[in-house]
Amino acid sequence: MSLYAALNTHTGEVLGSAVPRHTSDECVAFLTSVVETQPRRREIHIIVDNLSAHKTQEVRTFLVAHPNVTLHYTPTYSSWLNQVELWFSKIERDVIARGVFTSVTDLRRKLMRYIKRSTRPPSRSGGPTPIPRGASHDRCTSRSDGPLSNCHRHALREWLLALKRANLDRLPHRRYSYVMRPLRYSINVTLDGCCDHRAMFADEDLHRHAVENLDQADALLFGRVTYEMMEAAWRPPARTGARPDWMEPFARTIDAAKKYVVSSTLDRVDWNAQLVRGDLGKAVQQLKRESGKGLFLAGVKLPLALAELGLIDEYEFVVQPRLAGHGPTLFAGLSKHVDLRLVSRLEFGSGAVAMRYEPRR
Repeated sequence: MSLYAALNTHTGEVLGSAVPRHTSDECVAFLTSVVETQPRRREIHIIVDNLSAHKTQEVRTFLVAHPNVTLHYTPTYSSWLNQVELWFSKIERDVIARGVFTSVTDLRRKLMRYIKRSTRPPSRSGGPTPIPRGASHDRCTSRSDGPLSNCHRHALREWLLALKRANLDRLPHRRYSYVMRPLRYSINVTLDGCCDHRAMFADEDLHRHAVENLDQADALLFGRVTYEMMEAAWRPPARTGARPDWMEPFARTIDAAKKYVVSSTLDRVDWNAQLVRGDLGKAVQQLKRESGKGLFLAGVKLPLALAELGLIDEYEFVVQPRLAGHGPTLFAGLSKHVDLRLVSRLEFGSGAVAMRYEPRR
């Protein structure tokens, strides 16, 4: 279950919605519900996390249909700059950490009850809630049902520029403390630890999730074996009827993606790809220094080498409800422990669970 929440900084009101998944469809539905609470044609600025589910074609279509709405994305790994994150930490402390829940329905009910109780009511005059004594206040005001004044526009523009100029070296230790593209690793694995792709099942939900992962990356990083396997499976043209229609978005996405291939045996690659040779650590560090959203890593042997070098910034294990009874297993031969911290968990209808971790640095 995912919780959407929006903080109205004008009134202090919190709007919330608990949904089964965090996809672009749910995002658009929540944005629609937020916009419906405001007068028609009001200029609305919404600050959102820099997630792929918030930047899909469905979201762009929503924005075309609502020209009065503008989305502003926080810098990558800087969602803590969004004021609503303070509210999320409060609900985690007050409800989740201290609560007892008998079911998902019970959890959803208690979350929504907390949201209703914790929302600041507007003042009796119907205007904005008075600013508490000691809080900052500017001398610029605008009508609550009209467009932003020039002064507020300037303040918003300055705030957004400050976000872009945010010194990422000052991020909390739980986030990455360097200015680099993150290297994200994702792999399917069975309950008994097998990572052989032939032992996995695929469905529409898992493929949609894979597309969302690829959308978060500027390029893919493969070893030779994974590159050749992916090329054989997904490089067009595919035979008519060779795969179901729901696989096509993934096929198009991976076909168009920029790829880097680590190999000392291949002479050339030509599937929108570039060979990576020489010192592995230096080469990958150089790729991470380039600007962009991130790099997506797949495979088994190459991730082992990069984990040894401490270059993987995010691990995602999609655990499938299946016992394979054989190997290979992940990170066999790793010379040292890598301690991880769970940052998200997503359940699919098939029973598969995607668990995302960051290294404890």
